[in-house]
Amino acid sequence: MHTNYVTLMGETMDTKRAAKAGNPGGRAGLKVAVVGAGAMGGYFAGLIAERGGAVVLVDVDAARLDAIAAQGLRIEDDKGDRTITMSIARAEELVDPVDLVIIFTKGMHTGPAADSVRHVVAADTWFLTLQNGLGNPEQIAALYPGNSIAVGVTDVPVDLAGPSHVRSHGAGSVRLWSLDGDPSDMLERIRSLLDAAGLSCTADPQIRIAVWEKASFNAALNALTALARAPVGGLDNADGRALIGTIVDEALAVATAAGIKLDRAQILGKIDNALVHHAGHEPSMLQDVRAGRSTEIETINGAIVRIGEAHGIPTPVNSTVTRLVRLAQSAGKPRP
Repeated sequence: MHTNYVTLMGETMDTKRAAKAGNPGGRAGLKVAVVGAGAMGGYFAGLIAERGGAVVLVDVDAARLDAIAAQGLRIEDDKGDRTITMSIARAEELVDPVDLVIIFTKGMHTGPAADSVRHVVAADTWFLTLQNGLGNPEQIAALYPGNSIAVGVTDVPVDLAGPSHVRSHGAGSVRLWSLDGDPSDMLERIRSLLDAAGLSCTADPQIRIAVWEKASFNAALNALTALARAPVGGLDNADGRALIGTIVDEALAVATAAGIKLDRAQILGKIDNALVHHAGHEPSMLQDVRAGRSTEIETINGAIVRIGEAHGIPTPVNSTVTRLVRLAQSAGKPRP
């Protein structure tokens, strides 16, 4: 049995240290469950724990949880290289209700991940999704129609360097707002929690624009690198840029139909920067296809296609790319 939330809150939490640090964690602060112990989930949970926050990292991967339990979570970033002792658990091991659930799984696991912690979700528990793609908050809302949801984006660069080791170098930030569009004290508490952890978090009422901008960026780069079996720099040619431009234009047309105005030049500018300065980067979709794993295609390009269909907007290139990635990920999986 891994350390559960009773142990975290009742025995090992140094509330005086948390208060001295000015962190909103501890008994007077938010009790947080981060679901998804990948690079992003591990890093966010680790930074919250480092500041004395009451956080538990939840995952289904027993090997990863065992590694963190045995070795602690090693965080390597611009602030240094250190190991954090923190609470970890499988979802069924959680006991006490939490104030905030942060979902950090890939999009295809959003529903099961959110549902797995139902027994510790109270009427006033909030959810936060900083995941890639479109439709993640709506999946959570369908499972928990009475609970509040915060939606956000982050460009914090994090890689998983080992089962209990995350690495981040360079600046990044978080932007978030409520799904219902309203400000609240709890939304500010969530923002303050992440900001105090060193994650440079701001409240942004225009978060839907930011979510669509990132989805458009990912639709152009992630799927194409997966199909080309090449890092980002492999798209920096006439064919790659032509496909990128068409994918972004289709996404912009769908967003406009959905009532969201995007800046084409801004999105393409970020893509240009990635092509030049992050040429060696291999997006997770490329890594997943190579490993024969399922990808996030359905919540990125696939979501653009589905929303386009709902508004009568054709998306032939995104549709073709979605089908090709489906074929690629299916071909890479072992046959029964």
